[in-house]
Amino acid sequence: RQGPFDNKRRLFQRINEEESSYVGEWKNGKRDGFGVLCWKEVSKYIGEFIEDKVVGFGKLIREEGDTYIGQWHNFQAQGIGKYISNREATYQGYWNKDKRNGFGMESWPRGSTYSGEYVDGNKEGVGMLLFDSNGGYIGEFENGCLSGIGTFYFNDNRKYEGEWKNNKMHGYGMIIWPEGKYYEGEFCDDKKEGFGIFYSLRKIYMGMWHNSSLEGDTIIIEGHRVKKQYWENGRAV
Repeated sequence: RQGPFDNKRRLFQRINEEESSYVGEWKNGKRDGFGVLCWKEVSKYIGEFIEDKVVGFGKLIREEGDTYIGQWHNFQAQGIGKYISNREATYQGYWNKDKRNGFGMESWPRGSTYSGEYVDGNKEGVGMLLFDSNGGYIGEFENGCLSGIGTFYFNDNRKYEGEWKNNKMHGYGMIIWPEGKYYEGEFCDDKKEGFGIFYSLRKIYMGMWHNSSLEGDTIIIEGHRVKKQYWENGRAV
């Protein structure tokens, strides 16, 4: 018989199903070609179909207002596409099985941006995160967190270069202040912890640190003078 079940692609008017409706092209009794698929008259997909599946290029508008426009495969975002949330946050880049995978760029309404690598929807690999309040981070990410080697620029013009773990300074690194002083040594959970050297404008302090304060015997160098001093809780005893 002729009609939606023959081997020719044809355009038919709206066909209502239990919870959805479709208007567009059909072939062999399946959605095939360009069409519009609506769910409960709220969510809507406009784009290409192949053998009843969303495949090709199209636009999805969700019930809550989120929008995706780009490439699809088997009802999932696949390839290059742009996602806009109902709060105007955006992502544009590569997708795989409905998740951000590969290189992409993300932006938020207040002005913060991220450009870099993603794995399974999380920031993973190398990227650059810039904040709306100035400052930012360039380096490695893992599971959406600052982890690995990277440089963080504080909004007060300080800079940290070194190791990170779960969004915290952790491992070996260096903090540099805009006036020229700096600390180089070990960190743990955002605090100076372990052996480190602090270079002030006039003196150099070498010793062990605990909870960001000098602790125990410390070597102090001032010009040509060298002395040893004992510290407790950041104070010389």
